[in-house]
Amino acid sequence: MKLLKRIGSFLDVERELHRNFGVRISQSFQNPSEQVTITHGLKRVPEGFRVIDKDIADANFGRTAWDNETITLYSTMGGVTVLLEIF
Repeated sequence: MKLLKRIGSFLDVERELHRNFGVRISQSFQNPSEQVTITHGLKRVPEGFRVIDKDIADANFGRTAWDNETITLYSTMGGVTVLLEIF
């Protein structure tokens, strides 16, 4: 029973971290201006996103839509992979 309580506590902490710090997601964009919808799992509308790393320095990213389940982003360049934090 103690183990179940500890597991439950761990899950509560993980949920709180996602709520406060967001989730990290790696995403590839094949074509310029291609819109990609990503399921973020926050269970709320995100406040924003930030680029942590990208493999093409000149690539920029923008948001076209978001809700409590997904975020839709585009890239100014194709063939780029990006690590995002959605918070």
